[in-house]
Amino acid sequence: MAEWACTQCTLNNAVSRTTCEVCGAKRNPSGIDGSNGKKQSMNFLSGFPPTKKQKSSSSSSSSSSSSIGSSSSSSSSSNSSSRFNIERLEPAGLFRVCDVITEEEEEALLRYLDTQPWGPASFNGQYGVQTKGRKSSYRVFSRDGEKSYVEDVDEKKGILPLPRDVDVIIERIKEVGNQLLEEATRSNHKKEQDVAMKIIDERFPNEFNANKYEKAKGDWLKPHADDRIISGDILANISMLGTSHMRFSREEKRSGAVKFDDSEYHDVFLPRRCLQLVTGAARYEV
Repeated sequence: MAEWACTQCTLNNAVSRTTCEVCGAKRNPSGIDGSNGKKQSMNFLSGFPPTKKQKSSSSSSSSSSSSIGSSSSSSSSSNSSSRFNIERLEPAGLFRVCDVITEEEEEALLRYLDTQPWGPASFNGQYGVQTKGRKSSYRVFSRDGEKSYVEDVDEKKGILPLPRDVDVIIERIKEVGNQLLEEATRSNHKKEQDVAMKIIDERFPNEFNANKYEKAKGDWLKPHADDRIISGDILANISMLGTSHMRFSREEKRSGAVKFDDSEYHDVFLPRRCLQLVTGAARYEV
């Protein structure tokens, strides 16, 4: 079936449509994708172990050629003194903050990444990847169940802190965390207060992955769930160079295989330069 790619969100639409099914943008007569088919994202991880063993869920980023349904509904909380518009999306525990960095800051981050070597992804699909910071060590078993811990900085072993070049993103994440704490305190929202306290904790984040997807190379990302022990309670990611979609659907385990139930799902539209925070039910109980 003939399709055209939206220049705003990169979704492929049926040729019979004149507007994008998700973002509503009008069809570009030239059919040219404004991002040139390239997208990058930065995923920031925390080594905080979950406080208790929780239910499984899944999150997956759709490729630019995937057919995605309508975007999620959202609510936001802001006032005249707030810098950011923090949107609360479905599933519960999912936050979106648009324009969290400027175009100039995005360009500086991309210049930095282009000075670093890109390696091939070793799992979850085909794309370029960079990993920086202190990794969370794999599962440690104790009386309290599965836990993880973050490696100590050791220059001799090549274990280094996050590079200063990404400080701007970390600063913005902390600013969002502080604002979320203020809003949650005013509304007496205990769960959001707990999330905010983890975001502003000096130990978060300890690691980031930069992923690069290029249409021309046929890059793709398969449905998956980021490890809930190693990656911790909170995932933070930023879309750069283009927009993205992420689908959250329930994870099912059958005969040892992990599958995803698409009969119940949430599609989330992630504009360029937006921050997404995945916490709570969105992380564990979709």
